[in-house]
Amino acid sequence: METDGKSNGSSNGDKTELPKQESPLEINLKTYKNLKLVTRHLDLVQNACNLLAERIIDEAIELSREVDESGLKKADGEKEQIEIKKKIDFAIMLIANGRLHDNSKFFGIEREYLIPGADPQKVKLAHHQHVTTNKHHPEIWGSLRQMPEIYIAEMVCDWFARSTEAGTDLRKWIKEQALEKYSVSANGKTYKVIKKYVDLLLDDPLTKLK
Repeated sequence: METDGKSNGSSNGDKTELPKQESPLEINLKTYKNLKLVTRHLDLVQNACNLLAERIIDEAIELSREVDESGLKKADGEKEQIEIKKKIDFAIMLIANGRLHDNSKFFGIEREYLIPGADPQKVKLAHHQHVTTNKHHPEIWGSLRQMPEIYIAEMVCDWFARSTEAGTDLRKWIKEQALEKYSVSANGKTYKVIKKYVDLLLDDPLTKLK
């Protein structure tokens, strides 16, 4: 059968459909919905920082009571007072850090691309920026073992918030995943610091009095 070389319009095999471009409104709405999830997470982190700080201050108060009742010599008493002040200063700094936690997610590449459905390469870049500019992430320090204790405490609050959102067991996740991921020994000093703050967050101090 001969043809006249003209297309009959029935074939669209040569046509390539371009991916649908989202409108600025659609992009902004998607970003807004994601920011609602971010702010919910930040509320959990702040609450965890506040709770952990409160329990650290409780420890300082208990230590102060023990100093008053023990009749320590002046020199020994001064050492204890320094330790009490350190605990209180630490707790206040933790509360402050909780207020600033993950603020970078509201700006620039993190706001635009740390959202579901974003381009994977851009998500990777945004995530890299986040973990290398926020001090509660081990990546910024080179390793978790190099982190100052105040940021380990904030990190634990972040992990606590994530476990709450996911409905997972924080202690189990740390032992089965986090230790290997961050090359931390279960017998080392760093794990003991992590465990100290996890226990303070998860254990009701009133149960120790029963």
